[in-house]
Amino acid sequence: MGADLEVGPLQPEVIPIGLMLSAEGLREHQKLSAEHVTFSLTEACPLRCAHCIVATVPVVDRSRTMPLSRAEAYAAQLPDLVRRGVRLVSFTGGEPLLARRQLTLLSTAAAAAGCDVTVVTSAHWATSPQSAARVIASLPGVRYWHLSTDTYHLPFVGLERVIWAAKAALEAGREVMIRLTVPSEPTAACLDIHRRLRSELPEAPVFCQNVIGMGRASEGGDRPPISTSGRSWP
Repeated sequence: MGADLEVGPLQPEVIPIGLMLSAEGLREHQKLSAEHVTFSLTEACPLRCAHCIVATVPVVDRSRTMPLSRAEAYAAQLPDLVRRGVRLVSFTGGEPLLARRQLTLLSTAAAAAGCDVTVVTSAHWATSPQSAARVIASLPGVRYWHLSTDTYHLPFVGLERVIWAAKAALEAGREVMIRLTVPSEPTAACLDIHRRLRSELPEAPVFCQNVIGMGRASEGGDRPPISTSGRSWP
């Protein structure tokens, strides 16, 4: 499941963490929050990442997944939300693609109502370039694909799956962002991941953020499971 990453010494390069906002940029983000609705479709996930801000449950536990009947009710309300100013609908979890029927229903309804649609996923489903293309095609309402990867994800989802998913989405005319979480003392492995993503996916921006001490991440600190170097970012 792991990626073929060469772990070397830290190089003198800088990886930007988060966003640097001007006052005007902050006002734009505040405005966006009034136009943005996020649905957490499930707390189930096939991964068990140490840094997860959600205390996810195993895939077999569907007790914390949005019932289809509730998704149908929300879908019926989306046109009214658009009339009230909502312009962006996002889906997260857990792993939202485990709730495929709910995701398909709501993303289709949101796009039909005139919203831009984003999904945040680990790309565990991209087991080959062909399967990645099939999944992307099955969700035509999703315009923005935010793909999460980092040293915490790699024991469960190899980096090649994220790359396959990103390339499939780009080839289908969708927009892609890679979301990379790093610990407070990032390692050479973090830099290796960032380099490979920038090399193989030059069209996709990479958004980096630090670990937040919530959910499972609050239980054991923010050290990554892959131990390479304790040195900090240069």
